[in-house]
Amino acid sequence: MQISEELPWLYHATVEQQEDSYVLEAPGQEVQNGDLSLEEVYKVALVATPSDKTESPRDSSGREQPADSEPSPPVDEGDIRRVETEGVGDQGDGLGKIGGGYVVIVPDTEPGDTVTVEMETVRENFDIAEVIQAHREDNWKKV
Repeated sequence: MQISEELPWLYHATVEQQEDSYVLEAPGQEVQNGDLSLEEVYKVALVATPSDKTESPRDSSGREQPADSEPSPPVDEGDIRRVETEGVGDQGDGLGKIGGGYVVIVPDTEPGDTVTVEMETVRENFDIAEVIQAHREDNWKKV
């Protein structure tokens, strides 16, 4: 299944019963980071994972994960990726997304910049990356 890069947020959760309701729990870090607001209403899409318990779950990059682990980031420290910044973070850094919604913070960039980055600080829900090459319409500039 292919998941659109336009999704603002993507994570794995299980449906849990609480009295007469069923609940999906969002990581608290998403509210603390400002990615989710308690005052907003969100549309949610549910995608079932295969019910075959003999197969290990895979993260958005296709890597196997232990069945009892949280989803891992789609990148590792040192990975090189091409990213287009789409927004600006609270501290003025460019923000891009890869792997269906994994946020990459790219200092010294602006929305619309396309850059090749090295993943430096990989966290569960975001990465801070260093620009190693900026891409321009008519040429490539090594940084």
